[in-house]
This record gives sequence, structure tokens and C-alpha cells, in this order.
Amino acid sequence: MFGKKTEPTFEDIHGQRRPSVVDALDNQTRRKSISDKAVTGASQITTRQSIVPVALVTILFFLWGFAYGLLDVLNKHFQEVLGVSKSQGSGLAAAYFG
Repeated sequence: MFGKKTEPTFEDIHGQRRPSVVDALDNQTRRKSISDKAVTGASQITTRQSIVPVALVTILFFLWGFAYGLLDVLNKHFQEVLGVSKSQGSGLAAAYFG
């Protein structure tokens, strides 16, 4: 219906493969190495460039700690509003705080 389907020959598949290391060395083609030092060096950033990332990490850490501190307070209020028993609330607190 869509034409005759034939399987590719070994020569067709062999011609499409990537060269092995031996073939690459025989053809004198080598991959170029990339130096990671040229991209960025953490010791080479200035204080002015590091202010934004440090401030962002500090703010996120503060927000994470603040939210983590609210868990115990919210647990008590949820116990009252949702009718959660003290043992269930203790289980939730143990799950939160480890």
C-alpha cells in the first residue's frame, strides 16, 4: 500500500554510525576539549556581582525558616478548627520535624 519496505543493508548501517576511537585516531580527527575555567571562575567574581545571588539565597533561607517555624503554630490551630486529636497532631508534628 505504501510501497515496498526493505531492510537496510549492512553497508548502509555501517556508513551511518559514528566513528570509533580507533577510526577517529586513524582519520586524525579529535574532539576539541573545553576548559571549564573559561566559563566562570567563582573566585573571579567581584563583590558587586555576588551581592544578588547571596541576597537571594539569604532571603530564601529566611523564608524557609519562617515557614518551618509556623508549622507548629498552624498545627495547633488546625487541631482546633478541623477537630484533629492531640495524638494525630503529635503525629503530624513528628512528620514535620522528624
